[in-house]
Amino acid sequence: MKKGLFNLVIALTLELTLVGANVQIASADKASATAPKCSCVNYVKNKYNFRDPVGYAKNMGPYLKDRGFWKLTTPRPGEIIIMKPAFGHGVDSVAGHVGIIQSVIDQGSTWKITVRGASQAGSKWTESNCNNVSFWSNIVYPKSYGDNYVEYWVKGTK
Repeated sequence: MKKGLFNLVIALTLELTLVGANVQIASADKASATAPKCSCVNYVKNKYNFRDPVGYAKNMGPYLKDRGFWKLTTPRPGEIIIMKPAFGHGVDSVAGHVGIIQSVIDQGSTWKITVRGASQAGSKWTESNCNNVSFWSNIVYPKSYGDNYVEYWVKGTK
């Protein structure tokens, strides 16, 4: 009798675990299906819970400064990167592009970065209520690029 009860408990536990896993998977699928495509700006806004209008990516610097971010001179993982229209490399020639730096490689006179963001190249997934988030990899650009090309912003102190 004890062995039969033990097997029943194991079977019920396994079934409940599988049902729970299916519910979690269904919830994730539903979130993916209902999340909208986002602009790069909306992805960053969602990621940091910003609600005010911003405009184009190229104009985000003052917006970030007003929310406690600091502009830095070199890229680091976790920072927000604003690529101005002059940046090139497929960046929108009117609006620019914004995302979060995922990785940085110092290549001497150039930076090689990967950017996590929306509305950019790469395989897509859902994150921060955006269904078109991806890693944009192997972006190489001169370290000599100044504020007319690129800005780096971090939350908190310098």
